Amino acid sequence: MTSTEAEEEATNRPARSTSAIALFRLAFPIAGVILAILYIQNTYGRIRLDNLYYPYFVIGILGVLTVTVFATEIRELLGHQSDLGFKESVREAVIEWKRSIGFTVVAIIYIWLIEPVGFFIATAIGLVSVMVVGGRRDPIWISISTALILVFVYLMFVQLMGLRPPQGPLGL
Repeated sequence: MTSTEAEEEATNRPARSTSAIALFRLAFPIAGVILAILYIQNTYGRIRLDNLYYPYFVIGILGVLTVTVFATEIRELLGHQSDLGFKESVREAVIEWKRSIGFTVVAIIYIWLIEPVGFFIATAIGLVSVMVVGGRRDPIWISISTALILVFVYLMFVQLMGLRPPQGPLGL
């Protein structure tokens, strides 16, 4: 019995689809490999090779570890028995990971918004969104904490350190 089957048996839930488990477990290693390939593609020939020994060494070590993770996961998946179909497994996982998925979506939107609307507006939207996704519903508390964080960031980074974050169309 694999660790996944033992966990599902302990919680008395039906076993998820093998293909869904493969998708969940292999998504991060695959993303790491893609990012490593993109890094090598964007740096090779553009930056002196003397400056790339360490990053390429780290990528090589992570590549070996990723191959080990793939081998281990695939070995466990070969003996996996499933009770649910792929769609039901994904639906159950989305419900289980709803808050984490929400934080990820907020982070992606926040990063995307920084350039077009400016750092401080994007940060205000991001802070409010993180608090709502995290379960906070009190608008007064959300407003006060967002304002305090923005003032702190402005004082520390703009006034004290002299950094200039991206400004949007309003100049903020």
